[in-house]
Amino acid sequence: MDQHQHQVEMVDEPSLMDLLAALWRQRTAIVCTMLISVLLAVVVIAGLFVGSPRAETVTLPFRLRFQGALEGRYPNGQQFQPADISAASVVVPVVEAMDLDRFASYAELSSALSVVESSPAMERLRREYEARLSNSRLSQAERSALEDEYEAERNSARSASFIVQVQRDQVDMPVEVATAFMNEVLKSWASEAMTQRGAWTYDLAIPGRGLLQEGAIEEEDYLIAIDMIRAALSRIDAAARQLAEIPGANLVRTSDAPNLSLVELRSRIEDMRRFKIAPLLARIRTQGCFRDRETTTIYLQDQLYNLQRRAKALSEMMTTIDDVFVRLRTEGLAAPQRGDATMSEGTGVVIPQFNEGFLNRLMTLGAETTDVDFRRELAQRRLEYHAQLVELQSEESFYQEILDSMERFQEQTQEQTQEQAQEASARHRARDEVEARFAAILADTRVLIDQLQILHQEVSRQNLRPEAVYQITGSPQVRRQGLPRTMMAGVLVAALGLGGILSLLVVAVRERQARLRREQVGNDDHPHS
Repeated sequence: MDQHQHQVEMVDEPSLMDLLAALWRQRTAIVCTMLISVLLAVVVIAGLFVGSPRAETVTLPFRLRFQGALEGRYPNGQQFQPADISAASVVVPVVEAMDLDRFASYAELSSALSVVESSPAMERLRREYEARLSNSRLSQAERSALEDEYEAERNSARSASFIVQVQRDQVDMPVEVATAFMNEVLKSWASEAMTQRGAWTYDLAIPGRGLLQEGAIEEEDYLIAIDMIRAALSRIDAAARQLAEIPGANLVRTSDAPNLSLVELRSRIEDMRRFKIAPLLARIRTQGCFRDRETTTIYLQDQLYNLQRRAKALSEMMTTIDDVFVRLRTEGLAAPQRGDATMSEGTGVVIPQFNEGFLNRLMTLGAETTDVDFRRELAQRRLEYHAQLVELQSEESFYQEILDSMERFQEQTQEQTQEQAQEASARHRARDEVEARFAAILADTRVLIDQLQILHQEVSRQNLRPEAVYQITGSPQVRRQGLPRTMMAGVLVAALGLGGILSLLVVAVRERQARLRREQVGNDDHPHS
């Protein structure tokens, strides 16, 4: 009895061959179940595709062509961001000019408009480093190194290619209008960057008419006012020299009269100093043309005092460098010692008092580089200090001469008698002439400033080429995006999985029914077993 039951149990346990045979016997049911599952998946995907909103984007590719685009900066050195193109100051004028309020509000248009960088290499680089940075086992130092490496690779992979796009599913706008809108936005950005940000203008310290402080100049004494104009001319000349360092700048001429180049502009500055300002100063000194002699005298004395203190400071610096050269010849580079330089404050100028510690620190600077480089740098500094000292001494001699002539003229005036009253009338006429010449000099200085600004703009325009800010690199395209492929694939996989499970259930049910029928037939054939 037990042996018979064990044999029955062994017969009831299905083998792999029995399972395969059962699947083969039910192949028609399996295929039908899987087809029904796929059909249901297609119906679900179609329903989602029809019912879900489809994104539609109008794109316009372009490439930046200005200097510095690959480094992410404008020609004048300012940083460039793609968001600059879609900024409110750029988009608002376009919306108003094209009357786009009939399609959507500004907020909706601004949200639908975007500018993205278009570079396959950048996209591959981004995916690569995102995968590497997603590793949770990275330490903070390793993560920081990877981020720095990514930034370096990203900067080298820049292509200055971008896409400006409008999401039409957010704004109900025809494709033609969206294309025109994107073109006008690019033009508005180029104009705004050029006129308001000065992005296509060399970043130089070019003075304007505010440099003259005309109200203050006209209220000052003649000599002080002339000195202020001298300082203004020096700044104009320095700006012209800086502009002349740009390649090709000396060949540029102003478009309007007087048709000047930078070389001629600087020549006019020198001519004003020699042939207009110097004779006018001589007339003021010799004929005593002063509005306020006492104020002028105090001004000259203060200028002399400041120049002397600055000259003394430069002399001390040169002496210090000479001492360093002596130590280099005798002792070599010394080790650092305690001590420091002290500062002595005076009226308007701070003079350093160099002690032993400061010399030791200066010697120590040479330990960080080669002896030859250190000596060369010291020699260059000494030459610069000497040139500044010569200029200060020249200015000091200039003010001293004016002060001495004023004192001599005052002494002569005190010795004059009333019989020489007619000379007072001559001085009055001289004062009128001084005022007339001063007004002419002031007007000429204004013209020089205007011409320098025109040259600055012209040099920037010719070298930086603002007319080639960007280039449209393709025709507008309409991209339609329905359901994501991952979603459709997920629905299909789920349907196939569900079909497989149903198929197994169908097989199991049909096989059990067949087994029960076989057992029933067996019982009918052997009723006494």
